[in-house]
Amino acid sequence: MSFDERRNWLATAFWSALQTKPFADLTLLQLADEVGLETESAGLASITDLACFAVAQIEEQALSETAEDFLDAGDASVQEKLIEGLIHRFECFTPKRQQMQALHMAAMRDFGLGVALLNQLMQSIDRLLELCGDESRGIKRMLRTKGVCAVVMRIRSKWMLDDTPDLAQTLKQIDTELERAREWAVSFRVLGPDEGRLHDAETKR
Repeated sequence: MSFDERRNWLATAFWSALQTKPFADLTLLQLADEVGLETESAGLASITDLACFAVAQIEEQALSETAEDFLDAGDASVQEKLIEGLIHRFECFTPKRQQMQALHMAAMRDFGLGVALLNQLMQSIDRLLELCGDESRGIKRMLRTKGVCAVVMRIRSKWMLDDTPDLAQTLKQIDTELERAREWAVSFRVLGPDEGRLHDAETKR
């Protein structure tokens, strides 16, 4: 079994266990025993490492598929692409919605887990902004990344309750929150008055 296969087995066991047990009750050793692996063979030091790896797999899937979608995006604006990228991210995580809620609750009590997942989200959003064509760098890019991360975290509660087949409620909330964030960024001069303005993105979806 390859290194990647061992990690994949552990990630599958992790998502399965998180459906029935609190994150705090899970251990890397226990999950490794369940799939017949030595913990060292997967290169993971803790259950937090495994959680971040399992989430990163879905992030990678979402970013890869978004990059392919953008090949046919034509002259869509950065804002329009960002909306598409975020809704697709939520679509990719929807099959694991119950487990993501459990992780979110655990992160509120486990500082190390919370920091690790936030750092991972920051990296993913930074890459998404790059895919969208955002050319900002340095402090400006960092502020934009943090702003979009804040949007994602604000939308999460709406997404958790969104039972529409196309996540229409989540899409509407993304639209609203991104426009609110744009207005905030303009007021603090992170964006220019006409930068990142929506162009009827929802009707183009």
